[in-house]
Amino acid sequence: MRLGRKNAIFRRALDWTQTRGIYLLTCPRTRERYVGMASGAGGFLARWREYFATGHGGNVGLKAREASDYRVSILETIGSTTPDAELLALEARWKDKLQSREVSLSRS
Repeated sequence: MRLGRKNAIFRRALDWTQTRGIYLLTCPRTRERYVGMASGAGGFLARWREYFATGHGGNVGLKAREASDYRVSILETIGSTTPDAELLALEARWKDKLQSREVSLSRS
């Protein structure tokens, strides 16, 4: 494989405007967690821009608290053509695994 092709593949892999999936926000102070999904046009990048602009991204659990710095972790990525129903199922699975409904900021 030539270097030019490798660079193009690498750039596509890092294109957060096309990548959808499940992420985790963790408050370093309280250790509270929020599991969410990047499902819309613009992928992870659009979702994180919304958090930056509003401080809460429209999430009820985050609206009810002071603005905080959050650590962001990507839990799972999916293809851009994966049905939304499958993405919702992945989000629910991660919420169950991390018990984020019971002990943290995820309200759904």
